[in-house]
Amino acid sequence: MAIGKPRGKEGMRPVYVYNPTLGKKVYVGSRAKLRGEGGAEELEREKAAEFAAGRTPAGGMTIKTWAAEWLTEHHGRGTPRPERGTKATNEANLRAFLKEFGDLAIDGGIRRRSALAWAKKHPHNARTVSAMYNDAIDVEQAVANPFANRKQKKRRERKHIKPLTTEEVDRIAAIGLRTWGADGYGRVVFAWIVFAAWVGTRPGETFTIEKKNLDFTDGLVKVKRIKKRGGVYPVDTVVLPDVAAAAIKAMPALPATGPIFLTVTGALIAKGSLRYYWDPIRAAFRETVTDERWEELLDGTEDGRTFDVYVLRHRAASHIVAQGGNEYDVAAQLGNSPQVARETYIHDFEDERLARNTKFLNNTGAVVDLAEVRDRKGA
Repeated sequence: MAIGKPRGKEGMRPVYVYNPTLGKKVYVGSRAKLRGEGGAEELEREKAAEFAAGRTPAGGMTIKTWAAEWLTEHHGRGTPRPERGTKATNEANLRAFLKEFGDLAIDGGIRRRSALAWAKKHPHNARTVSAMYNDAIDVEQAVANPFANRKQKKRRERKHIKPLTTEEVDRIAAIGLRTWGADGYGRVVFAWIVFAAWVGTRPGETFTIEKKNLDFTDGLVKVKRIKKRGGVYPVDTVVLPDVAAAAIKAMPALPATGPIFLTVTGALIAKGSLRYYWDPIRAAFRETVTDERWEELLDGTEDGRTFDVYVLRHRAASHIVAQGGNEYDVAAQLGNSPQVARETYIHDFEDERLARNTKFLNNTGAVVDLAEVRDRKGA
C-alpha cells in the first residue's frame, strides 16, 4: 500500500489506499500526524481492512441494511410509494440482488462494471435497485448510483405499434374459442377477448365486470377503473359495442353476482391464470402472421418484447381514431387523460389514411361551378 510523498508542511501527507472494489487507489486522509507516530500506516491498515470487507470511508452501512431501511421508510403512507403492492414488488425485485451483493457497502461497494453486468442479466430488477440507490443518495448514504444511466435499449414507443385489425381480433377470439372449448369455457374466453378489444378495458378492469354493470338496452357498461383519478378509483360509463354485447350473451349463464369472466373452476381471473389462458392463444396466433407483422405488434425492448392482452386495448383506441375520433373520445372510453391517450394509445392505420382523407375533404357541402370561374377569369 503506497503512501503519497509529503506535501507542504511536515506531516501533512496524503494517504492513498488501494480499494479492490473500485479497482484503484483512493484518498483516505491528509492530516495523518494527528494520529501520532505511525499514524499514516495505521490509517492505511484500517482503511485497507474496510475496503477488503466491502466498506467505504464515507460510512459502514451495507446494501442489505439500507435495503431494509428503504423498504420500511420509503414505502407506505406519506411516501412517494404509498401502495402496498409497490413495496411487495420492490422487495421481490431486490431478492436476487441482495443475495449476491447484500454484504457490500451501499456507498461504493459495487463497481460500475459489475453493476452494468448485473443489470444486463436482470433488466427489470435493475430498475428497482437503481431507485433504491437514488434514495440512498438523497439521504446521503451513498454518493453515486452505479446503476444510473445504464443505456438500456429504449422501449419501443407504443404509438408506433401497428395495432390489430378487426380481422386479427376476430382470429384471436376464434383461436380462444377453439383452444378452450367451443361448447363450453371457450365461449367465456371468446367473450372477454372481444370485450377487451372493443370496449378497451385494462385486464384488471375487464375481469371485474359484473352483470349489474351491463346495460344491453342502451349499449353501455360501467367500468371501475384501476387507475386513480383525483385520488379515487372512478367508475366510468362507456360504450358497450354490439359485438361485445353479443359475445357476452353467447356465454353460458352469467353469474347473478360477482364478475362474469371467471376461470374454468369459477375463480377470479388474476395475473397467473390470465397468462395460463392467454399463452396458448398467443402462440397459435403467432403461427398465423408473418415475421414482419409480428414485429409490428410487439411492445418492449428487443430483449423482452411482448404480445400481451394490452394489444386488445390498443385496438379499441385505434378503432375510435379510424372512425374519425380524437384523443378526447379515446380518453373517455379508455379512462385516460387526453394527453396519455394521444401519446400512448392513439395509433393509426396508415393504409386507410387516403380513404379517410378522401371522405373528410370531399364531405364539405361546397359546390364549385368551374364554368362560372372561367367566365370570371375571362372577364
